[in-house]
Amino acid sequence: MSLLSLGTLCADRYRLLELRQDSKPLTTYDAQDIHTESACVVSRWQPSCHEQYQSLYQTFAFAVPHWQQLGAHEETFPQILNFFEWDGAFWTVTAPIPGEWVQEAINRREFFPEPQVTAWFWQVLRGLRAAHGLGLVHGNINPATLLWTMGGGPGRLVLLYPLGLSGLSLGVPGYMPARQAESETDGDLYALAATTIHLLSHMHPSYVLDAEQHPRPWEIEANVNLNLAAILNRMVAAEPLERYPSAAAVLEAMEQTLGSVVTPLAPPQFTDRLMERVLPVASLLFSGALAITAVGAVVLGWQRFAPPPRVEQEPEPLVMQFAMQHRLVGHQQPVRSLAIFPNNFIVISGGGDRFLRFWNVAGKSFANLAVAGVGVQAIAIHPSGNSFVSGHQDHRLQVWSFRSARLRRTLSGHTGPITGLGYTNQGQWLVSSGDRTVRIWDWRRGQAIRTLTVPSAVTSLGIHPLDTMVVTGSQDGVIRLWDATTGKLDRELTGHGAAVTALVFSRDGTTLVSGSGDRTVRIWDVDTRQAVRTLTGYELPVRALAISGDNLILATGGDDSAIRLWDVRNGEPLQTLAGHTGPIFALAFAPDDLTLVSGSGDRTIKVWNVAPSVPSP
Repeated sequence: MSLLSLGTLCADRYRLLELRQDSKPLTTYDAQDIHTESACVVSRWQPSCHEQYQSLYQTFAFAVPHWQQLGAHEETFPQILNFFEWDGAFWTVTAPIPGEWVQEAINRREFFPEPQVTAWFWQVLRGLRAAHGLGLVHGNINPATLLWTMGGGPGRLVLLYPLGLSGLSLGVPGYMPARQAESETDGDLYALAATTIHLLSHMHPSYVLDAEQHPRPWEIEANVNLNLAAILNRMVAAEPLERYPSAAAVLEAMEQTLGSVVTPLAPPQFTDRLMERVLPVASLLFSGALAITAVGAVVLGWQRFAPPPRVEQEPEPLVMQFAMQHRLVGHQQPVRSLAIFPNNFIVISGGGDRFLRFWNVAGKSFANLAVAGVGVQAIAIHPSGNSFVSGHQDHRLQVWSFRSARLRRTLSGHTGPITGLGYTNQGQWLVSSGDRTVRIWDWRRGQAIRTLTVPSAVTSLGIHPLDTMVVTGSQDGVIRLWDATTGKLDRELTGHGAAVTALVFSRDGTTLVSGSGDRTVRIWDVDTRQAVRTLTGYELPVRALAISGDNLILATGGDDSAIRLWDVRNGEPLQTLAGHTGPIFALAFAPDDLTLVSGSGDRTIKVWNVAPSVPSP
């Protein structure tokens, strides 16, 4: 990747003034916006090959809206002013941040007072909690990617934007674990702790950790708070299972042991309406090369996406365009389950032929995994994208590593075929259903930590995306709402006249949808626990459901081989997608909402391009 000459005018708007950082594939410059004559920071992500271009393409389409959220609400992240594709690279423009790299201060052997370091550590942890909650990891935390800023009170560390989605990880020796946990967020926490130890001990982490990466007693020589040292040492423990599972867990530990040193702060509150406006624009921008030179640089400051006023009115009709893009052939038995990885373009499918197959949404198969035992009934992907679980007809669960394609462990306990699988919102627990039970697993240790006993055989499972609510659908037609942390039954929802065969939550957790053998679909308000709409017209049982991330489109499928699209807001039918010749057993929207994937009893998978948009008034 070649560096651009200082003075270069990018996108006819941003003049490069000084090189700030060069760490492939990212280069950062101090720059000037010649339209506003204001200072800014311009970052260029330059792909080195077609495969990396595709990876960065998917990263930006998903991640930039979340970066806007972080910049608007978290002071550990700079505010993003613009983003675009230009000259074969992807670019972001952020507000300028005064300060210097922490590495520069370390090189000068500057003294770092423990109270300030503790406060900075706390602040960056809050930023990581927010980023990880949105599915983003940094992947390259070290003193060279953290800014030390002073002025206006105590100094603080400014965390640059995460490099991308979970799964895109770089890392610097000494600041990354030799043995990483399943979640990519583990690497961020380890690197932050290693950096903090460096600040407090004035020693590079390679001197603090022995050959097996066990922490030496650095805290004695550094004369720091032993409670703080204990937290940092646990974060860099040699065994992944001994480390904290999340940034939230570290913050909780700090509150309990360092109460007078740190001040508890509430998690940031992001508005769903902000995302409703940002996501479609991001998808539009990165649907192809943006001709900046022809139309001028497009400024997309986060202010433009401020939440619109709440005005109660009839929703505008959805304008639909759809097409079947690809027919994926390879399974020798009905496709019973499928899921889409967080990167938007990798699909995993399973069925009665005892194979897990990997596809990209461009229609190509690139890997197969032979599974022991009988067919695959359900699949769940960890939020990090680094691991997944398959549930089988022979009652077993198998936990797989995505990167190595190896079976990590097998979980046993159910006495009937697996009928549902899913992770809780942070990926801490795995939830499975089968027979008359729901089991909640510490999947890292391979242990069931709680079993919920259901009065009737469980035929479907739903997991709230933001809460601890688990929902079961049963053979008796009753939907039951459970608290996963206590195992207590919260509510029973009745109305279906046959087995509840499918359940799905909207991504914001406000809506629950159920499908049944009684040939109806019901839409429930999660807050009121009331059915707000019943969709009818089916002649055969409903088997599969999916809701788009913007909570606008519901996809349903069943034994009649057709996929029906509905407007979630009013229950109006939008379109019927035909093409399968067998029952629809599985449906999934990609995270970017532009792709719908279906699996069928006809042994095929179909990839549909679904692009809804609401006309502007």
